[in-house]
Amino acid sequence: MPTYKPEWRKSIPDDWDDHVTTDDYWKQSDAHAQQVFSMAKGNFERLTELVEKMESLARTQPIFDELLAYLSSLELLQFLSDEQKTKVWEQLITLISRHRELSDADWSFPEEILIRIEHSANALTPQNPTHRYRHLFSKEYYYHSLRDDLKYQQNDVIRELFACGGLNRVLQFHQEVQASYSIGIILGEMDDGKIEQAILPNFLTQTNKDRELAGGFISAKRVKSEGAWGKAIDISTWNREQIGTFLDFIPLKRELIEEWLGDDQKEFWSRINHHINMDADSPDNEWVIEQLLHYGRADIALRHLYFRHIEKCALNVQQCILVLNACIDHKNFDHHSAVSLIEYLQSEITIPTRTTLWTQAKDART
Repeated sequence: MPTYKPEWRKSIPDDWDDHVTTDDYWKQSDAHAQQVFSMAKGNFERLTELVEKMESLARTQPIFDELLAYLSSLELLQFLSDEQKTKVWEQLITLISRHRELSDADWSFPEEILIRIEHSANALTPQNPTHRYRHLFSKEYYYHSLRDDLKYQQNDVIRELFACGGLNRVLQFHQEVQASYSIGIILGEMDDGKIEQAILPNFLTQTNKDRELAGGFISAKRVKSEGAWGKAIDISTWNREQIGTFLDFIPLKRELIEEWLGDDQKEFWSRINHHINMDADSPDNEWVIEQLLHYGRADIALRHLYFRHIEKCALNVQQCILVLNACIDHKNFDHHSAVSLIEYLQSEITIPTRTTLWTQAKDART
C-alpha cells in the first residue's frame, strides 16, 4: 500500500502531479527490459524464460532487436550445449507456428517479425535428426500448428528415419517424443510385415508409451483394411494380458471375446477403465452391460449407458435401473452420468411402471 504524503516536511511540492506520462512509462519499461536481458545473457534458465515471454518483450523494440541478434550470435552458440540449443530452437519454432496459425489475431506478430525470429532460430537448428524433428511430435506444437501440414510432416520424418536406420531407429525416436500414437499410425500405414512382428504382441504389455504406439498401429491397420484386419491374427503365443489389451484397441465384439478368452474373462472386464469401444447400434451392447455388472464394474456400465444415451440410442430401462442401483455401492461412479440417466428414465416410464421396476431392481440387488 502507498505511504502517506509528508505534511511537516515539504519534500513533495504541492503542485506535484502523480500522473505517469506515456514517455516515462516506456522509458521505465525499456530500462527494466534492458536489465532483464542483461541478466539472461550467459544464463540458460533465464534465457529460456525470457524467450518464453518474447511476445511481451516485443513492445520494447530496442531490447527485442538485441535479443534476436543475441540468439543467432557466435557468443551464444559457443556458450550453449547441443541440448540447450535444441530447447531454445524448439521454443522459437513453436512461437512461429502459433503466430502463423493465428495470423488474424490482434496479438499475432506480422510476417516480417516472424521471418526475423525464424532467421535467429535457423542459427540454432540441431544437427541431430532426433532433436531436429522431435518438436513435430510434441503436444504443445500440435496445439499450435496447422493439423494437415503437421500430419504430412510427421509422415515424412518417420519414413526418413525408417529409410536411414530401419525400424529400430524409429522405435528409438518414439521413446524420445510425446506423440507415440501418431508414430504408431504412420507405421501401421506402411506395408512391412516385420513391423507388425516387432510391435505385436510385445508392445501391448510394456510401458504406457509402447501401448500408445501399439494403439496407433492397430487403429491404422483397421482403417486401412476397413475393419477386416485383426480378426484372423494369430494369438496362439499371446498371454491373457496381451490379448486383453489388443481387444481394448478394437471395437468390442462378443464373438471375438468369447472365442479368444473363453470363460476366463474376469481380468479383461476388471481392468477396463475407460469408455467401451464399440458401435452404438451393436446388438452386443446389452451383453456388455451384463458382463460389467457381473464383474463389479457398475461405474463403467454407467458411463457406457450415458454415452449411448447422448448418441440417441434406445436403452434397456431395466438395465438402466440395475446399473443405477449397483452404483450406490460404488464410490467412483460419475454423478453427471447418473443424473442424466435418471432424467432419461423419468421421461421414459410412467409412475406405476417406475415403482414396479425400482422394486424389482431392489429385490435383485438384495
